[in-house]
Amino acid sequence: MSDAAGEMEMDVEVARLLCHGDDIQRDKRAAEFFERRPPQLATESDVASYLGVSLLTLKKISGREGLVKSVDDVGHDMDQVLNLQRSISELYLPGNLDEVFGLAGLTYELHKLNLLEGYESEDGALIGVEPRAFASLMSRLQAVISAEAFGFESAVPLAQAVLHGMGPAAVAWLVSQVAGGSLAAFSWPKPQRVMNLRVDGIRMRHLITQTRTRPREGA
Repeated sequence: MSDAAGEMEMDVEVARLLCHGDDIQRDKRAAEFFERRPPQLATESDVASYLGVSLLTLKKISGREGLVKSVDDVGHDMDQVLNLQRSISELYLPGNLDEVFGLAGLTYELHKLNLLEGYESEDGALIGVEPRAFASLMSRLQAVISAEAFGFESAVPLAQAVLHGMGPAAVAWLVSQVAGGSLAAFSWPKPQRVMNLRVDGIRMRHLITQTRTRPREGA
């Protein structure tokens, strides 16, 4: 199991979905990996294209130090590039997280709301989410579950928002309200899908009304 999944309590099925197998290639040097014929990636754009990420994502994953040139100053250091590639391979895939959350498209919308740190491809598609960002969000949601019995009679699954016509973007906004304490959550039955969170149904309907009157992007 990944470290992030192990840092928080979650049911076996959720943990299984997020476990990494043992088939990830480990620490091969570039000379061996490319049989002493590594590609010459002259610019940061070349590196981004090779990794299949945007330039912004490349800057994020390469950290403060940035990219390193090769010893002979011909292109970028391919050992570093391979390490970045391994880091990308260890991200959680959006499709897997959608399954964990219980709603297709929710991962991308949570990323857009900055509730999940993720990385994008050159065309703007979400390619993966940092494992610790996922664990942090799930822990935040767990932490705001109320131990008070008051209001529990009105508790409904967050999934009911979909029955009210809410799509992933609106549901992601409701999740942000739960995380921020504006929408009370009373329990989280297993399997711990985000859509299984039992929230204040009266307050949720009020917030749904708000989302229908909020200006939409591109409208």
